[in-house]
Amino acid sequence: MSSIQSAARRAGETAIINMGLLYLGPHLSYQADWLNTSLATIRWIHRGAAVSFAIMTAFHVAVLRPSQSPFTWPLTAQCYGVIAALALAATLVLCIRPLRRPSFELFLRTHQFLAVGSLYAIGMHVRNSRDAVARFGAIGIAVCFVASGTGQVLQVLVRHCFFYHGLPRARIVQVCHVVRISVDTSVPITVRAGQYVNVYMPGVSFWSWLQSHPFTVAAVQRRGPGTTLELMVEPRRGWTSKLVSRARNVGLGDEPLSGQQLYIAFFSGPHGRTIDVDNYSVVVMVASGWGVIAQIPYLQHLISGYNNSTTKVRRIHLIWQLSAVDDGVPAEDLLNQALLEDTLDNGYILRISVHYCHGRLSPEERHPGQRVTFFEGVADWHNLINDELRQPLVLPEHQHKEVSNDLAPKPHVSAFVTERRRVVVMVSAAELIRRQVRDACKPHLSPQLRLVELDYQPN
Repeated sequence: MSSIQSAARRAGETAIINMGLLYLGPHLSYQADWLNTSLATIRWIHRGAAVSFAIMTAFHVAVLRPSQSPFTWPLTAQCYGVIAALALAATLVLCIRPLRRPSFELFLRTHQFLAVGSLYAIGMHVRNSRDAVARFGAIGIAVCFVASGTGQVLQVLVRHCFFYHGLPRARIVQVCHVVRISVDTSVPITVRAGQYVNVYMPGVSFWSWLQSHPFTVAAVQRRGPGTTLELMVEPRRGWTSKLVSRARNVGLGDEPLSGQQLYIAFFSGPHGRTIDVDNYSVVVMVASGWGVIAQIPYLQHLISGYNNSTTKVRRIHLIWQLSAVDDGVPAEDLLNQALLEDTLDNGYILRISVHYCHGRLSPEERHPGQRVTFFEGVADWHNLINDELRQPLVLPEHQHKEVSNDLAPKPHVSAFVTERRRVVVMVSAAELIRRQVRDACKPHLSPQLRLVELDYQPN
């Protein structure tokens, strides 16, 4: 055997080993939970492993190409190898963004089908191989994939107590141009700030039994022994557009109508990591568009912790950029509720700044209250972040005796570094805004300043 052929065989073995990273489970959300990392990190690992697997497979096939037509009956090991290579090529082609954007649900199911077919074909390709690494590697990957998938199904069943108390139901209402899904469960569910659930509602459309969709949990309400999860959905194409035809129109702040149709709604999770914000005295929240939905649970958690003296937060500033005035209407209820809860001894630690890229505002509309301010035009993130970091930490009078000397404001000192306070900047915004916020925070990076990009990032 020549050295190039030997290298090609080793490339095939290494490709199978790398393939194990692609088959840790049918759903990436569980992998992120098991590794306690973000879903974006898992996606990067998945892409990197796929590219490495494709390069080594291409080299393996190019050197050890079939010496005769592989498509014979019965199917030979060479034939299964060609089928696996074709399935891999089709998977990579479908991952091109213009091809997957028209119908992401169709792309996802096709991707999963080709992945399972490729794994089966590779197993048949190496089943009679004298190479123990390739043979037992493929068997181990298949066993791991099946065990992981079974474990995920069991976790969903345990989450719903094997449906002993009945099936979870969902109400769908439309508020302005936004759809709100309220999932009622008969068992208590604990959801931490920033987490999301994968919702599966087979009754929405004909093909919905093949689809599941992730949504950030905007609010959690306790209703008797069960829990209600509030989800906000922006209708686009495909499944989310079907929700509009199923939804009841209600006004802002209105309760759902009685007699409304309920839909069976299974869900997995909650998934995702939560950021520990309890030990920061200043929290700056940067959001654009629907990114505010990921910030609101942290907002509610911080205000509740401040009222109960379980967090060190002393100032919260939500900076929200919107394209038009009407885009912020669906989140008004949740933000108004946060403002109402921020009234302990007139502490008023929450301040909201809303920047409209388009639209004109009258002088009265720009300052509806002391804690909410509206601005026209695109936000200057560099100046906003710098001003926020240099602003002195001013506390209500009733708190001065309760804080330590390190947190107490010092006269004539405004730089946040000299106050030795801890600041966290949380971002859920478009890519351009995230880049600008990174550049603004870079000169101030220190143990006192932390920059965090949340799991959900709007397009």
